[in-house]
Amino acid sequence: MQTLEINGEMTIYTATEQKHELLSFIESGNNLEINLSEVSELDAAGTQLLIMAKQEAARKQKNLRFS
Repeated sequence: MQTLEINGEMTIYTATEQKHELLSFIESGNNLEINLSEVSELDAAGTQLLIMAKQEAARKQKNLRFS
């Protein structure tokens, strides 16, 4: 399982950079985990990114979980 650890904020201010990071991560394997334990702030834009990542992984028939 490949894990992406996200640190700091997931907000409108970081969304563009994180979107590219998440999409690249989805391409990196089939069994994926996004570790959110170090996220200090999450707003609607951050939540939308997580939903987008889950939908994109499902579209590509990849397993993605959050921890």
